[in-house]
Amino acid sequence: MSTSGTTTTIDHNAFFIDGSWRPADGTDHFDVIPPRSERRVGRVPAASEADIDAALAAARRAFDKGEWPRPTPAQRAHHLTRLADGIERRAELAEPINDAVRIANDSELGLDRSVFTADAANTAHGFEVARRVRTGTFSVNTFAADLGWPFGGFKKSGLGREHDPGAVEEFLLTKTVSTDPGAGLSAEVTQGVSLGTGPGTYGPVK
Repeated sequence: MSTSGTTTTIDHNAFFIDGSWRPADGTDHFDVIPPRSERRVGRVPAASEADIDAALAAARRAFDKGEWPRPTPAQRAHHLTRLADGIERRAELAEPINDAVRIANDSELGLDRSVFTADAANTAHGFEVARRVRTGTFSVNTFAADLGWPFGGFKKSGLGREHDPGAVEEFLLTKTVSTDPGAGLSAEVTQGVSLGTGPGTYGPVK
């Protein structure tokens, strides 16, 4: 798990196969980006042919020698009903969270918010709420703010950020200087200056 500001991602380098974590056979990975948030929530390994074979073999063993083929149809139905009930209960538990996020975002202000999870050791749910609330600073299981990170608000709580190297840009004015793109510019002129990248702008320094 890695954390940056109010964003937490869960990265894996292994697959859960046959009851335990197994290191991925290959080295390729890809990002997990839910369409709802369009934000990266994690990074997982890309399954190789060997990984797929191991998963299929484990599934075959589980079906041939595991507990699932042994119960009667009625017992299986009981297990599936319990699973469905658990999923439904989780959906019911999510409703108060959705209401809290809606109320928080309904405010015209957005300077600071906090959330406390039922299990202080598990902050993943808190960070999920933090991603959804429109506020400049968000604390999980604390009221403290880390002033080493940018500080500022959303909406009517102000513009700009403090306590950040980029905050000085709020006090600067940008000047644009144009010239004939075909004339060429010397390195002496362009040293320490950002060059335009749009159509008709000057390219490599001569």
